[in-house]
Amino acid sequence: MVSKLKNNLENILVFGGSGLLGKCLIDNYIDKKKIHIVLNKTRIINKKIKFVSLANFNSLKNYIKKNHIKVIINLAGLTNIELCEKNEKLSNKINYILPIKLAKLSKETNIRYVFISTDNFKFKSQKLSENLSITALNNYGKHKKKSEKDILKIDPKSLIIRTNFYSVGNKKRQSFSDTIIKNIKAFKEIELFKDVYYTPIYGKYLLKYIFALIRKKKFGIFNICSNEKITKYNFGHKLCDIFHLNKRLIKCNHLKKRNDLVKRPLNMALNNSKLKKTLNIKIPSINYQLTIMKNDLRLLKK
Repeated sequence: MVSKLKNNLENILVFGGSGLLGKCLIDNYIDKKKIHIVLNKTRIINKKIKFVSLANFNSLKNYIKKNHIKVIINLAGLTNIELCEKNEKLSNKINYILPIKLAKLSKETNIRYVFISTDNFKFKSQKLSENLSITALNNYGKHKKKSEKDILKIDPKSLIIRTNFYSVGNKKRQSFSDTIIKNIKAFKEIELFKDVYYTPIYGKYLLKYIFALIRKKKFGIFNICSNEKITKYNFGHKLCDIFHLNKRLIKCNHLKKRNDLVKRPLNMALNNSKLKKTLNIKIPSINYQLTIMKNDLRLLKK
């Protein structure tokens, strides 16, 4: 069982702290005094964490020096693929321009930079290894791919994480798992793709492995994911089994038949061999991770 997350690093500056992974970090981080979260508007989510409202990047440089920041973690991203396709300018701004600005800032201030990428690429293999060539099928993938390439040009010591995670969200931001649970608890049918494969990981484990890579001063691209290649449909069934929900409400759909959706890969499964070898770890099964998430949900409700 994964316990509360420990830093054992230095102060970290987080962008995208109001998102799903940001919430997971706030919920599970022990050394809250070492977290500095940048928000567009000052608002308190957790009184123990420092929330920073910064007008421009010049003020960021001063803040980094004053507070002895050693790592920038960029969790910010526009992940709605349909919206990214409709509004390419917005996708480019959030998924490319911001990551590049932060990479340059990290290089100028001589601190570590961690960028969260995606698994939304097409490739020629059963699972995507870090060294394989990739093709982007949509604006979201295109901007993430471009960010990866240019970030490593700016600073080869940057750490890039490819992943697909689920977590415990809230009313404003829900993860894939939240959507399934919410619908089935309301006795509503939900359609999930039986021809889309991926290797999802619980956000708590994702953060645990990111911190471990930072501590080991690793850089370059790392896949952080589960061992199991699974369809969205079968993930929904596993979730229902663990949460004792009626999986008969999950209906089968196929992405190949959905001409109304933006084009995306059918196979997004990642290969985590490099991660396991680097950290000398065994990654728990999806069933075990879902059990941990169920326990976390119970604790958060207390």
